[in-house]
Amino acid sequence: MLVGQNTIPFKKGHKAPAANINDIAWLSGYWVGEAFGGYVDEIWSEPKGGNMMASFRLIVNGKISFSEIESISEENGTLVMRIKHFDALLHSWEKKDEVETFPLVKIAKNTAWFDGLTIKKTSKKTLSIFVVSENEKGIKEELAFHFKRKKLK
Repeated sequence: MLVGQNTIPFKKGHKAPAANINDIAWLSGYWVGEAFGGYVDEIWSEPKGGNMMASFRLIVNGKISFSEIESISEENGTLVMRIKHFDALLHSWEKKDEVETFPLVKIAKNTAWFDGLTIKKTSKKTLSIFVVSENEKGIKEELAFHFKRKKLK
């Protein structure tokens, strides 16, 4: 997938749009899908205290491959997303006090565009997330994750 087909970079000098956590309340829930040759799931909390939290995991061949803790918070009248990655034993990919940060670029009714990461509710029961990532050859590409809403048991 071409970089920028579904994502928008946060350009220098850009002012993040006004937004609050209730603008993305539609993200709350349990979402499942397939990616990287395995099963993925993501669980987003309901908006509370100006924040939503999520956990993401990838399971390949019946074993956890990696996971993430995700947060979207209200800051200075807009939203900021942060992600921290972990291996199967919860060792962080990033240094101790580092996280990946994605400022909000644009927001619409069922879509939030963060810097190089887009979350889009495609129907009542489906969600797509697009992320710009650098491959082994150093080339940036856009990855697509497609999820279906599932009830927690």
